[in-house]
Amino acid sequence: MILDKAGKSVLIVTHECPDPDAIACAIAVKRFLQKGRDVSICVRNNLNDQTRALLDLCGEQVAPGPPAKVDTLIVIDTSSATTIAPFLGLAEHRLLIDHHETKQDYLALFNEHAVDERVVSCSEIVYGLLKGRVDRKTALCLAAGIVTDSANFVAARADTFATLGALLKKHKIDYGEVLALVSTPMEVSERIARLKGGQRARMERVGDVVIAVTEVSSFEGSVANSLLGLGADVSFVGMTGKAETRVAGRCKRWLVDKGLNLGRDVMPELAKILGGDGGGHPGAAGATGTKPEHLGRALERAVALAKDSLTRML
Repeated sequence: MILDKAGKSVLIVTHECPDPDAIACAIAVKRFLQKGRDVSICVRNNLNDQTRALLDLCGEQVAPGPPAKVDTLIVIDTSSATTIAPFLGLAEHRLLIDHHETKQDYLALFNEHAVDERVVSCSEIVYGLLKGRVDRKTALCLAAGIVTDSANFVAARADTFATLGALLKKHKIDYGEVLALVSTPMEVSERIARLKGGQRARMERVGDVVIAVTEVSSFEGSVANSLLGLGADVSFVGMTGKAETRVAGRCKRWLVDKGLNLGRDVMPELAKILGGDGGGHPGAAGATGTKPEHLGRALERAVALAKDSLTRML
C-alpha cells in the first residue's frame, strides 16, 4: 500500500476550496499515518460549513501554510498541476490519491499513485486503501464524502452503494447520522452567488438541450450545479479571483451516458486559453488559469465545444 512508504514528516494537500470528499480523505489519511509521524493538512482558500463540520467531528485542524520541507507530499482529490505547484518542491517523495481523469504528464510528477477514474468519490479509494482500518468518526467522514461527491447518489454506481453499505454496517453508522453531518445550512454568500449567477445567465440551445453560461465572483461550482436545478442541461460558470481565474462545468447524467465528457473534451481546451490546467469528470469538471482577461473567450469556447459534441451525439 502506497501510504506505508510515507516518510517521518508528511504534508497532505488537496484542491482549493475543498469539498467534504477531499477533507474526509485528508482526515482519514492523516489519522492513519500520524502515529510516529508528523502529519499536517494544508488547505488553500476557504473551508465551508460542511468541511468545518468534518474537521470538528474528528478534532482535526488545517495548517495555515505549508512547512519548509517534508519527507512526503500526499496530494488528494486533485488533477490540477497548477493547484499543487506551490507544494511540489517541498518533497522529493510524492504520492497521489485521486479519482479524476488524469493525464500521464501529471502522473509523472508523482513517485506512486492510486487513481481510479471509475469511482465517484475519492473517499471510496481511501477506504479501500485503508482496508476499513478507520475509527467510527473517520468512517462517518468518509461516508459523508461518498454521499456528497455522488450528489446524493445521482452519480452513484453499484460499487458506490456497496462501499457505503459495507462502511455503515462495519462501523454501526445510521444513514441519518451522515445526512445530519452534511445537511448544514447554505451560507448567505453562497445563496447570493447562486441567485446572481442565475440572474446573469445567458442561454444557448442545441435542439432541446439548454446550455447556461454565467459569471460570478465566488462559488462557481455551486452556481454551476444550481443552474442545472433551474433547468439547464449543461452549465458553464466563470469566476475571477485575486490569484486565479476558473471555469466550472456541469452537465446532466443523461448527457454523460450519451457520451458528453466535459473533463476530457472541454476543460483542457479552456486551460490553454486561461494559461493553466483543466480536467475532471465527464459531468463535473473545471479549468483554472492566470489570465482573467481571457475568461470571456474561454466561456465562448466552452459553449462551442459543448455544441459540437452535442450535435454529434444527438
